[in-house]
Amino acid sequence: MVTPRPRPAGALPAELTSFVGRRHELAEGRRLLAASRLLTLTGPGGVGKTRLALRLADYVRRAFPDEARLVELSGLSDPELLTQTVAAALDVRDSAEDALGVLADLLKDKRLLLVLDNCEHLVDPCATLANKLLAAAPGLHILATSRHVLGIEGEQILPIAPMPLPGDQRAVGRTGNGSGPANDAVRLFADRAAAVRPDFTLDERNADRVLQICQQLDGMPLAIELAAVRLRTLSLDDIVRRLDDRFTLLVAGSRTAPSRQRTLVGAIDWSHDLCSPEEQAVWARLSVFAGSFDLEAAEEVVGADGVDRDEVVAIVSGLVDKSILSREVDQAGVTGRYRMLETIRQYGLDRLRERGEERAVRIRHLEHYRDLARRFARERFTPRQAEWVQRLAADHANLRVALDFGFETRGQAAAATEVATLLWNFWFTGGYLVEGLHWLQRALVVYPEPSRLRADALWSCAFLSVHCGQLAAAEQMVEECGALAERFGDAELDALLGFGCGQIALLGGDLARAAHFLEDAIAVFRDIGDEQGRTDALILLAAVRFFLQDGPGCAAAAAEARDLSEARGATLTAAYAQWAVAMSEWLAGNHGQGVAVIQESLRARGGTRDWTALGYQLEVLSWCTAGLGRYERAGQLLGAATTAWRLSGGREDEAPTYHAIDDVVAGQARAAIGAEAFAAARERGRAMSVEDVIAFALEEKADRPPAGVSRDPSDSGLTSRERQVAELVAEGLTNRQIANRLTISQRTAEGHVEKVLTKLGFNSRAQIAAWVVERRAGGDVTEPT
Repeated sequence: MVTPRPRPAGALPAELTSFVGRRHELAEGRRLLAASRLLTLTGPGGVGKTRLALRLADYVRRAFPDEARLVELSGLSDPELLTQTVAAALDVRDSAEDALGVLADLLKDKRLLLVLDNCEHLVDPCATLANKLLAAAPGLHILATSRHVLGIEGEQILPIAPMPLPGDQRAVGRTGNGSGPANDAVRLFADRAAAVRPDFTLDERNADRVLQICQQLDGMPLAIELAAVRLRTLSLDDIVRRLDDRFTLLVAGSRTAPSRQRTLVGAIDWSHDLCSPEEQAVWARLSVFAGSFDLEAAEEVVGADGVDRDEVVAIVSGLVDKSILSREVDQAGVTGRYRMLETIRQYGLDRLRERGEERAVRIRHLEHYRDLARRFARERFTPRQAEWVQRLAADHANLRVALDFGFETRGQAAAATEVATLLWNFWFTGGYLVEGLHWLQRALVVYPEPSRLRADALWSCAFLSVHCGQLAAAEQMVEECGALAERFGDAELDALLGFGCGQIALLGGDLARAAHFLEDAIAVFRDIGDEQGRTDALILLAAVRFFLQDGPGCAAAAAEARDLSEARGATLTAAYAQWAVAMSEWLAGNHGQGVAVIQESLRARGGTRDWTALGYQLEVLSWCTAGLGRYERAGQLLGAATTAWRLSGGREDEAPTYHAIDDVVAGQARAAIGAEAFAAARERGRAMSVEDVIAFALEEKADRPPAGVSRDPSDSGLTSRERQVAELVAEGLTNRQIANRLTISQRTAEGHVEKVLTKLGFNSRAQIAAWVVERRAGGDVTEPT
């Protein structure tokens, strides 16, 4: 009879359920453990730190001759017993008073991986123990899991986030290797669901609901597993409906799991209990934020009623250390922002309501964003213009929450109306045209008081309405705004009113009337020193002059607008001014210059979401491109402009004034390349992504001819010198070698190469070489001298 070998006290437990996903974290964990002797997996409760640590330990155990040992600390509350608990996991008994010394002596010659699981409630003693053991035992590695970093020298941190979710529902049913759903969160739900209901299969009929469940639960493994268990008694539809009360629904877990892991609320209660009273208060108050927020917002919203504003930064840092908050950096890598998982935020909201603080905190939240909107309005015609739009875009979710609260809460309608109104330029240039119109329409309903604020709201709403094609509604708003302007006798309001009337008249086709309104508005803006208003009105006047075929008038207004916006460093406004300049170039027959102006403007976009500007730019770019005889490319740009207008929600391209030019260009293109080729080019433009559209507009991607149609070698538009340069590029010469061969400066050579690329629509020297070979085959060769 074979007697089974006793299992060591701290041996790694066998896995009872399948391990799903986490390939990146496992690979990164193995790398960090190879480079460091202390690795801490951090993250909120229920994110799967313990399971990942055990799988990681199993992966690397062969690198440790003395194996890997697990020390489970969740059930230990007395820090005085920590050393004994670790010793017990290593089969060391209480045989000496100096337990730590005995432990250090035991480990000094061993190569062992020690897994310290759930250190958060014993952070300081765990840090002390780890520090002493690592110093005494050079072959020891420690893998810790904790909602709070240990904070000792040499510690590597691996934050564990929830499972990633697919970007859209179409990704749910697809498989990565033909064996199951490609997304880990969905695969985890399907796996655990099949364990409690063997007949469960993920398919096209239920995939969207499974994804919805995983999304509502933030991709949190514990929450997903608890939801899957509910399939014993509930349907998928029942679970989806009940997830609004997730803390009541997700209460059934494994009876063998620690109490903190049996329910979702238990997991988060555990984190809450580890926080100081000040941290608990700040957690609750921060739950009013949606999406991410910055430190300034946190200080203003939570720094009151017993929490000193000066202490907020330290408390927020503590919540980051405890994995209640995660820290992220903005796209520029400059500003730090903080985020709370939705499940943790909902828990915090419950605590906030229990504290009776929700209304007061939400009012401070609204006031913060009103102050932010006022600052934006003051600085929106400065070099910070684009920066402000990006900052507000980062706070988009918070703006929505603040506006919703303000419009629904007695006594807060004026504050919400002011926020929505002051942000009119953000709604327009930030890519939220339709949403901004929604908020302003709502403001006019809930704030009927005949005040200057309502007048501003009426003008702002009319401005967005015009761009959305709602001219009749805009006319009514302008009429009411005019009545209020007469009451207040405010010059700025009079100028804004004239601007609005000019805008309506332009899109309505009454060009002479539009010019009259805009010229009057420009004069008032000039008198009161409002350069932003004057610039906007000049841009619109340039458009009116363009459609009136007044070349000098269009050019003068466009140039003045460009000079004003560039002098103030307002890059977003400058894009519209450049659009007006390009229109004047088209009118003057300077099509190549018009293309250059728009391309320069596109390069200055800086990743902004101003789809309305993009629509304008692409439309004029197509006109100028057609003027150069590049009709297929012009058709593709017209199609791309349609995509931009669709993204923006704007309808200007459907106005008779704009549409007439499109029709002329389309007619020219059809006559030159045929209706079928033009339609195909336009459709290709419509199908392009925004990134591809901009690259195409900048000629970073070649506009290839249709299959079976080759480019006419004689229709290159290259000068004699540029053809020489193309031949030398085909020989493989560098720009410096070309400069030496032609006895010109290297900078001049570089300029010639760039012009060749631009004129041929290429984006690489290899394409130039291929083109030259094609020309040689056709007998069209210019020998370089």
